[in-house]
Amino acid sequence: MTKILILLFSGANNFVTNYWAFFYINYINKDSFSLFSMKHKKLALIVEDEHLIAIDLKNYLEEFGYDSILINSGEDAIRVAGKHSLDIVIMDIELNGKIDGCMAASKIVESNSEYAKKIIYLSGMSKKQILKHYPEYNSEHLFIGKPFDTNDISNAIKEVEKYN
Repeated sequence: MTKILILLFSGANNFVTNYWAFFYINYINKDSFSLFSMKHKKLALIVEDEHLIAIDLKNYLEEFGYDSILINSGEDAIRVAGKHSLDIVIMDIELNGKIDGCMAASKIVESNSEYAKKIIYLSGMSKKQILKHYPEYNSEHLFIGKPFDTNDISNAIKEVEKYN
């Protein structure tokens, strides 16, 4: 990951008395950032309580031009989806906290129907097990089983992007 520090000058004409503004940018990709204009990137919400899986998903999504918000609970997923305009939501079904991924997805779609075609479920359980344990499971959302590979993620992203 490239880390760059950009210094901007403003204020008095004398270099020594200039005010400095520091912007710390974690990653600059030549296709998504220039000093003159910032291109809008797509935004993904990754709801996953296993940190390494969340990081893998973030890296996959970066390849498709997405910035990602990573969170680990259904409660936070509902809150974040209400505050941001998301292009895709990848939701683990089994989450820490009181609200599982199925319930969180249901509440997100209930508050904004635009998310109905943007949610991808993620789980290590079979669909049969999910139906037995999670009554809120919506089979209309895409599903990726764990473990997954880049093709699984790629196909799901392309399917969601058809509706965006």
